[in-house]
Amino acid sequence: MTLRERFLKGQYSELARAFDQGRLSLNPKSQNWIAASLALTGRVDDALALTTTESSLPRFYIAVSMTRSSRFREARALLIENALQTQDRSRFFAYQGFGFYAFFEGRFQKALFWANKAWLIALKSKSLHERVLSADLRGHALLQMGEIEKGLESLETALDTANRIDNKTHLTALRASIAIASATADSNHLEQNEVLERLLKESTHYDSYTGANILIELARQHNLRGRYREALKIIGSTRPLIRAIRHRRQEASLAVREAYSHFRLGDTDRAIAIIERAQKKLEPQGLNLPPIDP
Repeated sequence: MTLRERFLKGQYSELARAFDQGRLSLNPKSQNWIAASLALTGRVDDALALTTTESSLPRFYIAVSMTRSSRFREARALLIENALQTQDRSRFFAYQGFGFYAFFEGRFQKALFWANKAWLIALKSKSLHERVLSADLRGHALLQMGEIEKGLESLETALDTANRIDNKTHLTALRASIAIASATADSNHLEQNEVLERLLKESTHYDSYTGANILIELARQHNLRGRYREALKIIGSTRPLIRAIRHRRQEASLAVREAYSHFRLGDTDRAIAIIERAQKKLEPQGLNLPPIDP
């Protein structure tokens, strides 16, 4: 398989290892796929070193990784750089990037706007990889806006498309997103718990973001069932994972679950202290940058 084919199948960690072992030849084309793979496995600075001037795809993935770890100014600069390009592919990654950034800020209507623009370009280009990304973002934005049925439908579209290109990383992440959304909307928590537990086993070491999301939801499920000490055990095992990937929003979500567990166990002071620490870690100054929209 070519580097492009391996990337589109979600073999990010394998490509990163092959790069470390010197088994990949470097040229402007190959560097794009390697840089994107490095970004997707959390190696942002290594990815930046390989990015070429015409590489909208790795710039997008580096910006996503930077946003998740609160490197907002650097992420914005990369997304705006994509927006200055004129090719459809660059515009897709610009729109998709703006959408992701807006979603991260909690501006879900704007995230949906950009996801729809990206989706139209993906349909025109017939790129299945790009359809997966835009349908995924569209689904998450709709879910956050309370459009559960439409959101799940968009995530299912992304899942079907990811299955067509056999991208196992996307498949696991999308199945987890659908299970988490279903668990939030469905009263049959036991059935959804089983789905989440199975997906957790499927997630790999290099898919820490999806694994952390599943664990956060499992902690919520235990809290809903009054199993507060079980929730705290999951929270304790999840915290090092989230710290390793430096995702501040996941850290805050975990803190909410932890505070609720302690509150229900009667330790109100500890619950308040946990929430106060989490608020400081959210770094609101990063998200108060001027709007990124062009």
